[in-house]
Amino acid sequence: LCAERAEELRRAPVERIEPPAVPTDFGRTPGGTGTTQQAFGRSLLDLSRSAPEAAARVVTVSPDVSSSTNLGGWLNKVGVWSPAERVNWFADDAETILHWRENPAGQHVELGIAETNLVGLLGELGATWSRWGQPLLPIGIMYDPFVNRALEPWQFGIYAGGQSLLVGTPSGVTLAPEGGAHQSVTTPSLGLEQPGCTTWEPAFAQDTEWCVLAALALLGRPDGGSAYLRLSTRPVDQSLAAVPADPAARERRRRQAV
Repeated sequence: LCAERAEELRRAPVERIEPPAVPTDFGRTPGGTGTTQQAFGRSLLDLSRSAPEAAARVVTVSPDVSSSTNLGGWLNKVGVWSPAERVNWFADDAETILHWRENPAGQHVELGIAETNLVGLLGELGATWSRWGQPLLPIGIMYDPFVNRALEPWQFGIYAGGQSLLVGTPSGVTLAPEGGAHQSVTTPSLGLEQPGCTTWEPAFAQDTEWCVLAALALLGRPDGGSAYLRLSTRPVDQSLAAVPADPAARERRRRQAV
């Protein structure tokens, strides 16, 4: 009887599709003054231009902080997911910078203030490569102080084989003006101590780009894993990164970052 039930419950073998190639470097060097959070948003747009096949499998998920975490350009490009197309009541507003277009083809999922739901969805999206043979590149974005709210289900999702990139931004004390509850000084250890997860906290825009690309390249594959990225809204002079102009030296610098 047990053997019969086991056979009934056995899943048919899944033909797995290889995830699309993710570039390691976009080949440009940020200048001026910028933040790592800005660099993250720009990296998503650059990915859509440089590697559209990879960008087509990116799914971003956030609570209520899409515009305040530099996702505006990405949202304008890919739209917001909805089971059915919804009316954009602000479409005729010429002064609107963020275009909130909801339709079944959208690649961003907005969940409201529900960090636990967010990491639960990340775990499911990150497991499609093994369950259905269709690799996705899920990215969850939330204010870093609230990673603790979702810690346990995030860990369980990783243990279950869900591969995703969790971006905590702003992190550190860059949100401190909003109150003491918005400071995140303990989260670095969470990523460092989590098995199956690579953690980065880049200081410069160039390092952020490299880390985002390296994290996406880990997703949707048997030998892959998850990643946690802590970013900041603190402006930094990008010349301090001293990124070499020589291609070979630049590659060595990239490998040191990732």
